[in-house]
Amino acid sequence: MDTNRWNSSEYNGPGLGYYRYLGKLFGYGLVGNAFIEARKKAPKDEMERTQLWIKQMCIQSGFNLVAFHKMWNFPMTDETQNACKRLPCFFPDDEYTNNF
Repeated sequence: MDTNRWNSSEYNGPGLGYYRYLGKLFGYGLVGNAFIEARKKAPKDEMERTQLWIKQMCIQSGFNLVAFHKMWNFPMTDETQNACKRLPCFFPDDEYTNNF
């Protein structure tokens, strides 16, 4: 699941494990739906793409996934955190996160 990335303090982009984990938690349609929405926008740089992606994951799942994305070391702006704040928080409680 690429959980070894959680021990890093750097963001190197999500690996395949990130997408597999999201699929396991919410169904694989979540990622597909977010890709469709992300393609409708035209973020100008990697930071903007990352913020759009996090917001889409929250919107599409119906949950505030800020803590989940922080676990993967995604860079996050205050604006993105505030945009997701209205949603109920979700953080997985499973064999992967028990040691986190």
